[in-house]
Amino acid sequence: MAWKQLPGDKAYRVLEAGPTILVSTRNAAGRADLMTVGFHMVISHEGVLAAVVSPGDFSQRSLAETGECVLGVPGVDLAEQVVDIGNCSGFDVDKFERFGLTPKKGNHVAAPLVEECLRRHLQRRR
Repeated sequence: MAWKQLPGDKAYRVLEAGPTILVSTRNAAGRADLMTVGFHMVISHEGVLAAVVSPGDFSQRSLAETGECVLGVPGVDLAEQVVDIGNCSGFDVDKFERFGLTPKKGNHVAAPLVEECLRRHLQRRR
C-alpha cells in the first residue's frame, strides 16, 4: 500500500476515532445549553476526560460558572441535529427546543441529561 499525504487540517479525521458528542450545561441562572464537541479524549482509566471548548461560547461560560456538564453520545439518528447544534449559538437559541431534544434531570449535576443520548455526568474536582 502506498503512503498518501494528508493535509494538516484533515489529519484529525484519521487520528480522532471517537464519536462527536453533545455536551450539555446549565448556567448559574438556570439556563440549559448544548454544544457539539468533536475534539475530546479519555486521559485516564479512572474516567478523566478532556474536551476542547472555545472561549466565549455560551456553554464555556456555563462550565466556568458551575464546573458541571453532561457528555452525551448521540446515535447516527441524531447526526443532522448534532451538526446543526454546532452551527448556532446558545446566546441566540434554546437548542433543546429548536432541535427537539429532551432535557432530563440528573441525579448528580444540575446540567441536564439528553434523553436521546448515552450520557456521563462530570463535575470539576475541587
